[in-house]
Amino acid sequence: MLYSYIPSSIKCKVFGVELVGLSKDSIVTIERINEVNTFRKAQDGTHTAFTDFYGSYRVTFHIEQVSESNDFLHTIFKLHQRAGLNLVIPLDVEERIPSGGTRFTSFDTFFETEPVTEFTSASGARQWTFICNNASYQLNGTKDIGFLAESLRATIRLIELSDSAGIDLSNIEDMIDRGIDETQARLKNLF
Repeated sequence: MLYSYIPSSIKCKVFGVELVGLSKDSIVTIERINEVNTFRKAQDGTHTAFTDFYGSYRVTFHIEQVSESNDFLHTIFKLHQRAGLNLVIPLDVEERIPSGGTRFTSFDTFFETEPVTEFTSASGARQWTFICNNASYQLNGTKDIGFLAESLRATIRLIELSDSAGIDLSNIEDMIDRGIDETQARLKNLF
């Protein structure tokens, strides 16, 4: 069953505070900065792939210039400058729908720069851009995907968030790896 996209279901938070006055045209942009895989070619022509499991993302919030969230973010920006890199900034983007929906969480977050300020005859949006390292990113549609897929997504998200918080769940990852290997072996035996 497909659900429709509702822009008001997007909730953006910094330090747990929900940002208000998000632009009607463009709310938030999430983009991976670096490649997932890089390749190295050997002299014999073979290739080796290296996977970056802990990518960095650029997250840009588009906030109307009249919104009080600009005051809040600029205060956090100034505090971040004063505190140096010791200030941990939690950032969260969530599409709240009954089933499905995208979720992005980062605790290793830094301001990229202050937004450009432009005064024109009409109110515009300011772009607040953050660099997020070691984030947990679950890109979903708005369709009910079923219990098994939802359980796998929840497990992966738990592992990503625990890595960000410095909690070692390698034993769970090992159990998942063994389960995948056993499933693959059984599938090979069927065919």
